Amino acid sequence: MIRRALHPALQVQASWSVRSLLPTHAAAEPVDDAVLDRVCAAAMLRPSDAALRSGLRARIGRFLQFVQNVRSVPTANVEPLCTLAEPRQQLRADTALAAMDSTDAILSNAPEKVQSFLVAPKEQHFGESVVEQER
Repeated sequence: MIRRALHPALQVQASWSVRSLLPTHAAAEPVDDAVLDRVCAAAMLRPSDAALRSGLRARIGRFLQFVQNVRSVPTANVEPLCTLAEPRQQLRADTALAAMDSTDAILSNAPEKVQSFLVAPKEQHFGESVVEQER
């Protein structure tokens, strides 16, 4: 039986796997306070507890180690792909539909209308109660 790759640009036999790129707990280095503060500021986090900061340091270290491992994968002579599966385009029949020329037909499902116009509900502002809006 001949095995075929999912895509012509991919090898039949994998040279690496995502599991091999995942860092082990011992392999990942925790990050220092400057990197942690920069990442927390970007994520709008303010960890104050020392245990939480320590856990975040280790977790961010594992993320960064994973990124370094992904960067080490040889990608020379590999064409960029959007998906591993071969593209299959499902085309529908191109048939013209009847146009809705009648204003009455277009407004038939409108909850409220005035003459030939659709009436939109009034805008409600956050923080205002219904009683304030009725005044």
